[in-house]
Amino acid sequence: MYDPFVDPRPFRPDVMVPIDQVLDEKCRMIDCHVSQIYEWLAWERHLEVDWENWTWEQRKEYILKNWLDRNINAADLGRERLIADLGEAGRQVRYAEAFEWSPYGGRISGDEAALRELLTAQ
Repeated sequence: MYDPFVDPRPFRPDVMVPIDQVLDEKCRMIDCHVSQIYEWLAWERHLEVDWENWTWEQRKEYILKNWLDRNINAADLGRERLIADLGEAGRQVRYAEAFEWSPYGGRISGDEAALRELLTAQ
């Protein structure tokens, strides 16, 4: 998941991956982490959840409301990169994953343009 940690400078969204088309799958993967999403993190945020009696639609709504706002924020933060990579379609992306080239480790080997082409292939 996108991490809002700021390393003493603002996060730089170097690579953006739109996830609107796989949002249901992402919610289903998050739903698998029962002890974190419905128990520990819910308790930590003082959220009352009765998830065991919820339908899939109710669990998905809970996940979207309480956990995937990060992906909306990531899309907004990286809007310029999305538009640069996807053209006008980048303006319509609602949910995205954002990644930054790390200045602390080795660079990803290979061609950055090839990575962008892979990420923007629809």
